[in-house]
Amino acid sequence: MNKHIKIFFLFLFIITLPILSQNKYEALKRQAVILMSAGRYSEAIDQLNKYIAANPREADGYHKRGLCYEQRPEYQYSVLDLRRAVRLDPKNSEIKKDLDRVIGIWHKQLYQKIDGHTRDIAIDPNNAFSYLEIGKSYRWLEEWRKAEIWYDEYLKRDDNASADEIIRYTEILVKTGSLIKGELVLKKNTIRYPDDWRIWSRYGYFALWLGKYKVAEAAFKTSLSFKPFFQEAQDGLDLATNKAYLIQENPRAQEQVKYQNPIDKFYLLLDKDPENDPIRFDLINELIAKNRYEEAYQQLQYLKPKHNDEDQFKQIWKTVTDYRDTTFNKNVERYTATIKENPSDKEAVMKLAESYASLFYYDSAIEVLNEYLQDLPEDQDLDARFKYAQYSAWNYEWAKAVEQIDKLLKADPNNLDYQLLRGQICVWTVQDLDLAERYLLNVYDVRPQDLNLLLALTSLYSWKGNLREAGKYLDSAKQIAPNSPEVEKVQNNYEIQQAASEGQKVFVIKNQAIRLSEQGRCEEALAKYDEFRSKRTELSRDEMIEYAAIASCAKEYSLAIEYYDKVLSDQYDYKIALYRAKNYYLKQDTTKALAELENISESNPEDDEARLILADTYAMTNQLDRSELIYRELKSKTKNDLQQQELINQRIVFLGKYYAKNKNFDKAEQIFEEMDKEITNPDTRKDLHNCQLFLGDSYVIAGSYGDARNIYEDLLNKTMDTSEVRIVKERISWLPQTGLSSGLSSLGNFFSSFLPTTMGLTPFSTYYSDNQNFRLYNYGMRLNLGFIGFLSIGASWSKTNLDNPINSRNFTQFKGTTEILLLKNLNLSGNYGVLNISGESERRIGDISLRYENENDFSVAFSFENNDARTILYYHNLMNIRLNANYFRFSGLYNYNHIYGISGFYNYFSFGDNNEGNDIQFRLGRKLISNGFFGYEFYFSDYAFISASYYSPQNFVSHSIWGELNWEFKKLKLKASGKIGYVPKVDFIVNEIFGEAVYNPTLRLTITVHLGIGNSVRYDSSYKNFIASIFALWGIY
Repeated sequence: MNKHIKIFFLFLFIITLPILSQNKYEALKRQAVILMSAGRYSEAIDQLNKYIAANPREADGYHKRGLCYEQRPEYQYSVLDLRRAVRLDPKNSEIKKDLDRVIGIWHKQLYQKIDGHTRDIAIDPNNAFSYLEIGKSYRWLEEWRKAEIWYDEYLKRDDNASADEIIRYTEILVKTGSLIKGELVLKKNTIRYPDDWRIWSRYGYFALWLGKYKVAEAAFKTSLSFKPFFQEAQDGLDLATNKAYLIQENPRAQEQVKYQNPIDKFYLLLDKDPENDPIRFDLINELIAKNRYEEAYQQLQYLKPKHNDEDQFKQIWKTVTDYRDTTFNKNVERYTATIKENPSDKEAVMKLAESYASLFYYDSAIEVLNEYLQDLPEDQDLDARFKYAQYSAWNYEWAKAVEQIDKLLKADPNNLDYQLLRGQICVWTVQDLDLAERYLLNVYDVRPQDLNLLLALTSLYSWKGNLREAGKYLDSAKQIAPNSPEVEKVQNNYEIQQAASEGQKVFVIKNQAIRLSEQGRCEEALAKYDEFRSKRTELSRDEMIEYAAIASCAKEYSLAIEYYDKVLSDQYDYKIALYRAKNYYLKQDTTKALAELENISESNPEDDEARLILADTYAMTNQLDRSELIYRELKSKTKNDLQQQELINQRIVFLGKYYAKNKNFDKAEQIFEEMDKEITNPDTRKDLHNCQLFLGDSYVIAGSYGDARNIYEDLLNKTMDTSEVRIVKERISWLPQTGLSSGLSSLGNFFSSFLPTTMGLTPFSTYYSDNQNFRLYNYGMRLNLGFIGFLSIGASWSKTNLDNPINSRNFTQFKGTTEILLLKNLNLSGNYGVLNISGESERRIGDISLRYENENDFSVAFSFENNDARTILYYHNLMNIRLNANYFRFSGLYNYNHIYGISGFYNYFSFGDNNEGNDIQFRLGRKLISNGFFGYEFYFSDYAFISASYYSPQNFVSHSIWGELNWEFKKLKLKASGKIGYVPKVDFIVNEIFGEAVYNPTLRLTITVHLGIGNSVRYDSSYKNFIASIFALWGIY
């Protein structure tokens, strides 16, 4: 009785298990429907992927997934899924309706895309990209004839189309039946892409279809030399050669008895005597008898040239071709029907996939295998999975192929076929070449005589540029098959790579020369280009132009002119003629420069660059009126171009110097007075002052001491630069004094030596606040007095208020200041004074700094400050704590060629509570646009211990991207900067925005405003702060 009960419950469990499983998968579909109604289509697709994997023969899953893709919108995938659904449920009108709708929307978009590119073509008829996109759109629309026309137009305009586009084009030509055109296109591209196995294989098929069997055979062999085991080429080679029969390592018993002996016998005889046609006829008859029509067809190719008109051949040919023409399609129909009845029939699945692949319908082959494999664990049917990976690779779906073959290698890492395919994919895609090397060498250890493997290794090392290693494997291949056309082709490609490598080394030298010239190292660039020139038989036109430009940069003007002459003798070019004229000017060969520039200006009066150089040449040849006339015309023409205005003003300033040289002092003074009102750029003003100083010196030489004194004293009133002041005063002291004037002057000079030469007043104010209710307000004033050129002394006073919701503190500072100019760009400054704190006793404070600065290219500074910690550390808990602080700071900045920048600082703090800490910031940047730098920032902060009184982090690290933009106007400079970064320790995003404006309403007054907002983290919580400051620098005299 118990036995019957157990059997009953076992039977009940078996029949209910599918129902439970079905309920589980139905839950996936219901969840997907809910997600679709909520508009969460990506998540719905994930659920439907699981449902389809469990129910690959159910149309509803594909239908719903297709609707999700429609909403994304990814119409290509939507149409694919809806077509699958229609195939599985052809009577479902709703699916057909949805398919028609999606196709309608997609096709409408494609036609709109076509219209848009058609408009682009109307604007620019030579835009090859537009023709290509129209051709692609018609390809998606399956309007093959139109697609062919537009691809033809594309290829007319882009003679360097990629190999992928050529493959797509030939697919269209197959659809339109343009086989002769396809063969010509592919033949041309086998020369352009000699290493592309796909081009060679496709060329082989077109030649085969046109009856060019020898050409097809060579093409397939060449393809396989680059990509061994490329199934498309292997199948083609089987059709074009007499080597289709493959002897299995372990033939089945019935094959050993019935099939192997006669056919093997004929193959062996033909190997010894390939010209024995009667034996080949016997082999063909035997192959037909055994239904091996494909091999029979391949053998017929050898007989066709000699026996095409014979009745025996015609009869066999008709029998084989009739059978062959229908075999693949019949196989598709037959195995499709079998699978529909039994989706788990592995043999039918493999045969159907193979038939599709033979027809080049790789998408269908992949789909068939995918539907079969979805229901199976990943460790089963590895042979089917291997075919899936192969077909995906042959269909250029590299990601699918790699994903599958990697799983196979995980399941069976020692399988040499898997390793070989993985290595081939790496070589075909020119990715992960190190991985390819490892796998291919593993195979080589076991199969060192495998010709295809040796050729693959040759290709691998050619890609890697290791021609010595590639040559080693090529030599091995030549020993195995010395007369093989495959080896010969690989050898030709190897020699091409070898020649290209030598040529590349030469062009590396040229590129080094160009990079050196871009860095301003022109002498080194010229020497490097000479090295490149010595390795070339003759420079091209473009190379001669490059060489002349580098020679000009290196101030080898005669050499530059020589090469510009060569270029112009071959073909006249306006720009080259202008460059040559410019070099004549720089060489100071004013006669030739003037003749060239006058001719150029006459031929193109609108070229402002040429006219500007012509005006410079007029100035150099003392034709000052003509020079000034052109300068004035150009200045009037470019009123809205501030940069060009500044350039012309600089030229006019030097024109004034030329007038002074010619003793036309009145004209020189007129020009300098005009420029003094217009020029605001500091560098150009410095040039103006130097030219005015030259005018004063010219007055001295002419004996007009009074006019010279007026010029010098005027310069004293205008300049604030201590070195310029010292030079001008020196000039004044050299002027002769006589009589009463001399006595009074001497007395005045005695008293004036105790008076400052410059005086500057700087009011300032700062406001700071944060989200912890801390506020700081500071204001004050600084007075600086300049003495004897290198010394400045002064005083500063400031008042600071610190405030939080509980308490507030007032700080008043008074310090004396001293600054010494040690060298031209090196100064030492110090401040010392007293700090008064409300409710506390006063204390001494001070700081000292040493700074070197070379304009905007390089600066470095070191400073030390001793003060109350509350004026350095902005923190609300520190309000009532008197804490001494020592603050050391080192900072630096370097700009290379105004393109690359590196900057940073290091701060060290020590406090009266025995705590100490440091901050480090390091920045790298590059100029990416004309007015902007962008780069990376590293920041680190660390203290000995965490204090409750002030912010003292430990091991705080952030990584940021920063940017800075600058704008410069006539009297205004603007700067905007910001950064965004990440703090890994607390998983927090930090950011900061900063702005600066510098305004010069008058020559002696500069007003600067800073604004900043920051968002950081302190002790695992957000910290936000705002800072604003303003100060004015007023040069009283």
